[in-house]
Amino acid sequence: MTRSLRELSQVDDPAWPELQRLISGCPQPVRVLKADTGHREHVLVSVQSSIGSALGGVVWHTGGVLVDHGWLRILGSGCHQLPRTVLSWAAQLGWTTRGVPPGALVVADDVLGGLFALNWGQIDPDTGINEVFYFAPDSLRWEPLLAGYSAFLCYMLSGGISEFYRDVRWDGWDVEVSRLALDQGVSTSPPPWTKHGKDLSKVSRRPVPLRELVETHFDFARQLGNGS
Repeated sequence: MTRSLRELSQVDDPAWPELQRLISGCPQPVRVLKADTGHREHVLVSVQSSIGSALGGVVWHTGGVLVDHGWLRILGSGCHQLPRTVLSWAAQLGWTTRGVPPGALVVADDVLGGLFALNWGQIDPDTGINEVFYFAPDSLRWEPLLAGYSAFLCYMLSGGISEFYRDVRWDGWDVEVSRLALDQGVSTSPPPWTKHGKDLSKVSRRPVPLRELVETHFDFARQLGNGS
């Protein structure tokens, strides 16, 4: 049964205070984008996550969260600076037929064109429906993180982002990434899934629209037989 906005937004134990503590204690810079107060209602009801959950808290209180100079973009209910949302990112680009399985909820992306999505039974029916998967640009596959959304947030906001991306960063990456618009990513040549593209300090890098970057990854994934 679908829960109403009132049921979802009025809870005794909201998740946001704990999320704020994580954000304020993050060793990397974090920027919280202000939510569009009108649009967040639609997104919250659509995802059916109360503000007592981490996902509902991010949707209700943020237009998105930028972690580590914007390398990681955690999606919320959208805003002027970051119009894509946890609802729209897959659907608006037709990714359900390109690389994101129907029913998967994309909850974050990164500057290399990687995507984080909640399984919801479609990426891997044998894995928990609320577990997070990562579409990795260096393997062109959906990889299980063996963690739910709350654990994913806690890991990334507690310094884990540096470990997660340790092998794909280069000297001066923070300066390059901080100059990107939020609808851009970093395209590399050779690409990261090739033998000679693994070391991003030795490849050619340029900013491109993030949509173009992700669609290119999915196109190659299908050609190599890695598509969904």
